[in-house]
Amino acid sequence: MNEKAFRDSSHPWILKQSFADATAQGLLSFSPTVDPASCTGAPSAWVFDLDSTLFCTAPRNKRVLWRFLRQLEDFPPHWSRLWSELTPEIQRYGIPQTFYYVFRQQGFPEGEAQAEARKLWDAFRDFWTVEFFLSRNIVFDTPYAGAVEFVRKIYDRGYHVIYLTGRDSDRAQAGSHAVLRESGFPMGERTHLWLKPYRDQDDLHFKAMASAKLKSQFQVRAFIDNEPENLVMFAEKFPQAEVVFFHSIMSKRDPVRSYKEALGSRQAWRLFDF
Repeated sequence: MNEKAFRDSSHPWILKQSFADATAQGLLSFSPTVDPASCTGAPSAWVFDLDSTLFCTAPRNKRVLWRFLRQLEDFPPHWSRLWSELTPEIQRYGIPQTFYYVFRQQGFPEGEAQAEARKLWDAFRDFWTVEFFLSRNIVFDTPYAGAVEFVRKIYDRGYHVIYLTGRDSDRAQAGSHAVLRESGFPMGERTHLWLKPYRDQDDLHFKAMASAKLKSQFQVRAFIDNEPENLVMFAEKFPQAEVVFFHSIMSKRDPVRSYKEALGSRQAWRLFDF
């Protein structure tokens, strides 16, 4: 099942940008076909984030909540109704925000919805923190509409495909491999899955460290990511690459440095759908 992304347009970082909205077909113009066998020097590559870029994590969150409710002896009936209504279209950044939104949709007044969301999250938080990045739950992720086809077109043009994710290898390696393969993304020759070496490493720090490895091994043609901090960092470190914002859900953090300054003369691309 392909999913549509919920788009958070209220983020302060988004409101400050002047995006050029791209299409998947338009992005392919960045990447003429290359012959890997005849390339000299470092091979050309595209870099893709996974969570909330190629994959919708709403089904994973729903599965984790299902596991949580199953191990309870008793819980309010509206928690079960909330579980049944956890669709990709309602997922917000932050589980409490998603719970609040669903309770409001169910008719709870604002104050009660906030209180109920906090009550459920307080009970659920520790369980979610353990389960969310486990392979057994990652396999429930579903690709965003068109994502598989787009990455395959990039791969078929001769590029290396780098899956660069903030998931950690200890908990998520097997599940990440499985869901990429079973969803139909290219895997194997000219594909690379890079995960954090340990779970407590900050995502931005990990991707900044990975950038040194990318520079030494590849000519990066483009990055696609949903997190503003990552986009600014990539724009700074790779002045020759295109940087594409996939507009889905994202953290509320607002990068310190101006995205426009980091991009220089390059366009601020935004992609709504693959």
